[in-house]
Amino acid sequence: MNAYPVALRLGLLALLAYVCPVSAQTATPAAVTDPASALLSRATPLARRTVALGEHRITLVRIRTPHLPVLPPAPVRPPTAEELATEARQATKLQVFASFMATIYPGPVTEIVWQDGARTFRAYSSIDFRFLQGLSQIETDTVVASWFCVPMEGDETGLSVKLRARLGLDLLHAGYLVDATAEEMEAAPEAFAVLDAIQDYYEANHRQLAAAYWKTQAENEARESDLLAHPPVRPDTTVYVWKPAN
Repeated sequence: MNAYPVALRLGLLALLAYVCPVSAQTATPAAVTDPASALLSRATPLARRTVALGEHRITLVRIRTPHLPVLPPAPVRPPTAEELATEARQATKLQVFASFMATIYPGPVTEIVWQDGARTFRAYSSIDFRFLQGLSQIETDTVVASWFCVPMEGDETGLSVKLRARLGLDLLHAGYLVDATAEEMEAAPEAFAVLDAIQDYYEANHRQLAAAYWKTQAENEARESDLLAHPPVRPDTTVYVWKPAN
């Protein structure tokens, strides 16, 4: 085993501990576009070390403490008239939010789990939550329902035949069953308001949601195949470091 690369990496770590890294840029002309990067690229190097990580090279350049230009703060984009109108309209409606864990089993049957205080709720839905990816808010005439959901796909063994039969979900229409009493549901209404909004929206738009999901899946697969066939060339990187000014 050649110990040189290891020793070189240790030397770079020691150098990094001695100086303060404050800027990195790729070693391509296109990268030197802002004033700070242009100034660093023209600095006289005091020391230089290069490490090869596969086909990618990282060069560490030690320079004297530069006088970097003070950049103005990024401009803040004012809200558009449409955004202001949406905000004003939604302010008059009930705002509800819920955070779910969703496991989608073949069928589909989605198991939905969430926490409300010390109580853990579990519901089973005929909604395919994969089709809701990219959607996190629904506005109705009276409610603005927002949610955060982590969808996962489960296999057939994760949901028993006995449980499926006991649930008796109508897989042709949106709906859900919850393992809770009416009193428990009334004591935690927010998540159920979100589920009701999702259910109504899905029932009315499930064909469009499914078409958009499968279109995105096909585009992602085509993009991955193209990347495998034509992997991008990663440009080398130059990192400028210097001792902080006292």
